[in-house]
Amino acid sequence: MNGIKASLRLDLIGLNKFEIFACENQVNLVSLRGSNNQIYSLILNNKKPISKIMLSSIHEIDIPKSLKNVSVLGHRAEEIATRLKLENFVEKDDTDIVDLLNASLKVSNPEKYLPKPLYISFGNSNYKKYVRPKIFD
Repeated sequence: MNGIKASLRLDLIGLNKFEIFACENQVNLVSLRGSNNQIYSLILNNKKPISKIMLSSIHEIDIPKSLKNVSVLGHRAEEIATRLKLENFVEKDDTDIVDLLNASLKVSNPEKYLPKPLYISFGNSNYKKYVRPKIFD
């Protein structure tokens, strides 16, 4: 992806799993599988994040008391919902092509809404060293 971006000088638009799992017109706590039995979690309201992404165990996940009608979606959703005493949950571990197509169709105005892909990386990369190919010049 970054090679394409560097060579064509395009701004790539991506979708992350938090945005794909979240539902419109709802407050969702989305959980994704992390490493060492931990979970990435994010609270979204109408598919827009209202908290920071956290990596924690299930016992450390919490929601603000001011939020009402929160649904838990994603990895180990039933456990999280039971611990937080929430009624609505949907166990979901992976996306399929239908989820990706539905989510990409909803990105209709890129100037207004630019979803960013979720990259979890431990290394730093510098793509300025790549020079654009001169195939079409």
